[in-house]
Amino acid sequence: MYCNKCGSQNNSSAKFCVACGSKLSKKGKGKQNDSNSNNSKNEAGIRKAIKTDAKSKINGSFIGLTALYFVLCGMVLGITSLVGYDYNYAAINFQDIVAYVIITFLAAVLSYAIIGAVLNKKSETLSFSEIIARPFKNIDKTLLIFGVYLVVIFAYSVLGYLIDYIPFLSFTLFIILIVTLVFFAPTIEIILCLLADDEYKNLTFSEVIKKALELSKGHRVEYYGTMFSFVGWWLLSILTLGILYIWLIPYMRITLANMYQRWIGKANYDSNETGLSNGGVIGVSLGAGCGCMVAMTIFVTFLVFLIGFSYDGSRHLINDISNVYDCVMDCPDGYDCDCDRYFEYDDNNYYNDYDNYDGINTY
Repeated sequence: MYCNKCGSQNNSSAKFCVACGSKLSKKGKGKQNDSNSNNSKNEAGIRKAIKTDAKSKINGSFIGLTALYFVLCGMVLGITSLVGYDYNYAAINFQDIVAYVIITFLAAVLSYAIIGAVLNKKSETLSFSEIIARPFKNIDKTLLIFGVYLVVIFAYSVLGYLIDYIPFLSFTLFIILIVTLVFFAPTIEIILCLLADDEYKNLTFSEVIKKALELSKGHRVEYYGTMFSFVGWWLLSILTLGILYIWLIPYMRITLANMYQRWIGKANYDSNETGLSNGGVIGVSLGAGCGCMVAMTIFVTFLVFLIGFSYDGSRHLINDISNVYDCVMDCPDGYDCDCDRYFEYDDNNYYNDYDNYDGINTY
């Protein structure tokens, strides 16, 4: 039985919702079914409506918070690299671990701040200080998100380590890595939303995980279709040397919050606009990605061939110029050292000639 107010699943014998406490009614199955029924509607219209609404909610506070995140990440990397400089490898690795842990915590704060502001209050009415204070006022939820991020990073680091050091299992482990990523990524994102949503603040963490698995079931294609629709923005962000990320990250976080609200029945997004289905967006994005990889491989191969073809000539010219400069600088006053001759000999000749030059009576 589903709650008509929040869409949570309850036992059939329950009289009150375990999530929000509302009285349950056996007439119908609540908003959970409403959100699932949206899957049969215009996928492109729903996706565009979600993203259009998300774009309208981006404000200076979100952009400023994201910019602050990048500044702090840069400071953390800079400080830890300086602290670890000239240490042995173990010390440097320890500094890297500390840096990644701090950056992961900052990412948890950023995500909680943006998504929490969107889910629990009209974000346009919140000041920067109110948005940034929320993760610390609810530090227990922020730490749970931080813990989820750390577990995911650790799990994939272990798999990556095994792929590197167990070659005969590398392909199998790589497939496991991809399958788990595809299956659990939407669930992890919904866990984040549930932890940031005040309506579910009384749920235990195990209940949050269970509900996230329920909500992500049947919505994975929609999730990936929506996320892959940002590929163009990611490429544009790279071309702007990362500057556009301070706008793109809030855009994607708010889009996730909107999707979550649709899935639990708190919001209904639809549009008459047409376009590619979610599956079509995924296919086009993957195809474009493969095409870019092929093009990059061809370009790199050509570049390597070109550099290899001209390497000897370039090396000779650089050596010639260097030795002419050394000859001119070292030539004693009153001597004609004939430094131009270095352009006429091969490497062995001019190295031998220059090495034999005593600066007094060779020339």
